[in-house]
Amino acid sequence: MPIKNILAAALISSALLISSPVTAQSKSSGRKAQENAQADIPRCTRSLGTIAVVEPDSNWWQRYKLRSPESFIKVIVARSGCFTLVDRNKGLNSRALERALADNDELQEGSNIGRKQVKAADYFIVPDMVGGNENSGGGSIGGAIAGALGGGLGGLLGRVKVNKKEANVTLSLVNARTTEMEVISEGYYRKSDLSVRGGGGGWTGGLAGALGGSGYENTKIGQVIVLAYIDAYRDMVQNLGGLPANASAAAPQTPDDPGRASYGVSRSAYDSIKEGMRLDDVTQIIGFSGDEKSSGGGITTYEWKTGASSALIVGVFQNGRLIAKSKGGM
Repeated sequence: MPIKNILAAALISSALLISSPVTAQSKSSGRKAQENAQADIPRCTRSLGTIAVVEPDSNWWQRYKLRSPESFIKVIVARSGCFTLVDRNKGLNSRALERALADNDELQEGSNIGRKQVKAADYFIVPDMVGGNENSGGGSIGGAIAGALGGGLGGLLGRVKVNKKEANVTLSLVNARTTEMEVISEGYYRKSDLSVRGGGGGWTGGLAGALGGSGYENTKIGQVIVLAYIDAYRDMVQNLGGLPANASAAAPQTPDDPGRASYGVSRSAYDSIKEGMRLDDVTQIIGFSGDEKSSGGGITTYEWKTGASSALIVGVFQNGRLIAKSKGGM
């Protein structure tokens, strides 16, 4: 057998051996790499505070036809246990709708939806992209081999091409109270894929055939981006030693607002209460909850009184807002 035919047979056999596992495996190599990386997400023994994922202004994911990275960033953070997640997206919008229903007296009694129930975010985490490339380098080796061995081999072997998918990303940890950037970490991942493209013989195959869908699990650049963010989060966790145990207590304290002071049942409290205020606002000014005296037709009357004192404040509310007030014993 001529040496040219022997080399051709060997090269074709090697290509088939390379490509055959892909058809036999249910998961791509990129997906397996994601799963291995997720298993290595660092764990914290306690939460360092609450955190919300905030999208950057660039919307970099659109140019790769991907969705926002918010969902998988939340998964990474949740698995680490380093922070407690609070939602500042659809969850918060849905909560605002419930609050509006409560203000309009549409919810059942005892629903307990009101002011001062939303947990504050101690930190924001911002996922950004420094650079990503779906094909940062590579070359065809089939043509070179075919040129050396003859055109017939080139038509049979096709082209073997190396594509390097890479992503360089950043994660910024921003203090929600001071806006200081506590940590900025960088993550990088690069993956080389070997693909075999059929020539005139019509045979095709490859390690990195195009995967369907547009998510991070089923596109190669998406898989690489996820792995880069896991790398960035590992680096971030390693630099969390400077964070305070209690972010709220460590932050500069806000001065008391005189307009929100608790006056008790007094003339000062009465004068501070204005028509149109919510029940929660009135309660805050007086300092404790009033007794419900009557309710019906969307109108509820509350009375505030302390002990044996004759001083009292009466407020009439319609759909949760003060429409009239009166006082006595002061």
